[in-house]
Order: sequence, then structure tokens, then C-alpha cells
Amino acid sequence: MNRKQIIEAVAQELLHRQDAQTAVRRVFSLMADSLRDGEKVVISNFGTFHPVSKSARRARNPLTGAAVAVPPRLKFRFKPSKRVFR
Repeated sequence: MNRKQIIEAVAQELLHRQDAQTAVRRVFSLMADSLRDGEKVVISNFGTFHPVSKSARRARNPLTGAAVAVPPRLKFRFKPSKRVFR
């Protein structure tokens, strides 16, 4: 399911598709902002998104074999709720 399909599903509950599109975009924006700030996002009965800091490391370019420095970055993990699979 992608964003467009989510908007269509929400639009079936609302009177206007534009309202659904605005709501879905705002929810995703709030989630992204929270994750970017290092906060976890918990959605009851669905799951938890949480940020994970990855430290800098050395890697290899698979084409040339040359060593490459990979800077530190923030990755995100998702852990589904146990209720999702019941």
C-alpha cells in the first residue's frame, strides 16, 4: 500500500479527497520530523518506529576496491505490534 492508496482509503471516510490528502501528508510529516529529532513514534496496535544512530565506518567501493569513509548517519527501524499479526 502506498501513500496514494492510503489517501484514497481515508477519502472514503471523509467528504473530500483534498481533506484526506492534507491529513495523510500532515501525519507523515509529523512522523518524519519526530524521527529526525531522535524521538520514537509509537502507533498503538500497529508498531513503533525508532531512530538508530550509526557511527562512521570504512567501507569498500565494490567497483574499484578502494576504501571509502562512510559518515555517521541516522537510520530508522520499525517493530510491528504483536497485535498486528493476531
